[in-house]
Amino acid sequence: SYGAVGDGVKDDWAAIQRALGLAAASNATLYFPAGTYWVSKPVTLVDSAKRVSIRGDGQNVSVIIGSNPGATLALSFRQDALNGQSFGLNMTDLGFRARGEAGTAFKVSYGDPAFTSDHYQPSTTLRNVAVMSGIGGSWLNGCDIEAAWNVRMTDCWFAGNSHGGDWGKLDGAGIRMSRYC
Repeated sequence: SYGAVGDGVKDDWAAIQRALGLAAASNATLYFPAGTYWVSKPVTLVDSAKRVSIRGDGQNVSVIIGSNPGATLALSFRQDALNGQSFGLNMTDLGFRARGEAGTAFKVSYGDPAFTSDHYQPSTTLRNVAVMSGIGGSWLNGCDIEAAWNVRMTDCWFAGNSHGGDWGKLDGAGIRMSRYC
C-alpha cells in the first residue's frame, strides 16, 4: 500500500523504507505480499525502541533482492537502561536473493550496551527465512547479528555460491553473531 510493485524490476527501496519506518513507529507489522522486491540500497531502521515484525508469505514467495555492497536490511535497536530495552526483530516467511555481488542480506544490531536485563524474551526471532544466491548473484554474508540475547532461528536456510563466481572471495559468513548472550 506504499507503492512497492514487487516485480523484481522496479526499485522498491523508497516504498519499503517508508513502510518500515511507519510500521516501527506504531509497533505494526511490515507485510510483504507474494512478489519479488528489488532494493537498490540499504533499507534502514536506526535506533528503534520498538519491536519490529516483518512478514511475508513464504521464503520462496515473498523475496527481497539485494544488489548493494552493504546490508540489504540494516536494522538497529536501542538497548540501554535509560531508554528501556526493545525486544527487537521478529522476521517470518521471507526470502533474500542477491543480484550481482551483494553484501549482507540483513544486519540486526543492538548497539553496545553495558548490560541487558530482558533475558526472558528473545531479541531476534527468525522463522522460515532463506538467504540464497540469486540468478547471476551471490551474497558476501548471509546475516549479521550483534549484541543480541536469546536469538531464535527456526527453519532458516543460508546457502549460496562463490561471491561473484570467484571461490577465492569467500571471506564472509553465512551467519555471523558477535557479542551475544
